[in-house]
Amino acid sequence: QERDLIPSEEKLITFTEKGYFKRVKPETYKAQHRGGKGIVGAKLGDEDAVRDVIVANTHDNVLLFTKRGLVYKVKAYEIPEKKRDQKGELFFDLFSSSKEPEELAAVLAMPHDAKLSGNLVMVTKRGKIKKTKFDQYGNINKAGLLAMNITDDDELRFVFPATDKEEAMLVSYSGQSIRFALKDMRAQGRRASGVR
Repeated sequence: QERDLIPSEEKLITFTEKGYFKRVKPETYKAQHRGGKGIVGAKLGDEDAVRDVIVANTHDNVLLFTKRGLVYKVKAYEIPEKKRDQKGELFFDLFSSSKEPEELAAVLAMPHDAKLSGNLVMVTKRGKIKKTKFDQYGNINKAGLLAMNITDDDELRFVFPATDKEEAMLVSYSGQSIRFALKDMRAQGRRASGVR
């Protein structure tokens, strides 16, 4: 197997909103002493921004969720290794058959030997939330999979793993908040659009 030839190492993986991604060695970013000026982490276009930086083992699966509700899966070692200040590669050019590149909403690393248990919770810009059993995301092919049905006037914003023993709290831009137990939410299928 190809995986057997890849050393098991921790890497930092950077994703931008426009879909550029790369992996770098963690030691690339050294601790700076007082008065440090910082270093450039990536050269980005004017309309782009770093969306996430995650730590993943080279053998881990990485799930990428788009704002339109699709999810893709790649092995961490398939993500191009780049220098610290390089932009990275466009995910959709390398791994997706989609005609129209989409912006990324969230990225999760899953250990390759992990049991798919618990839930994935998704939240949209317009306040829809959905809980889906994690095991529904086991078979994701290169074409991606619909993770949540998103209407044209909405977009996926957050995705996080959680168990029914946890609580969620959502806070709006205007400062309104709601807190609830995830066990009180009914699990829905992948194609569902969630509840308001």
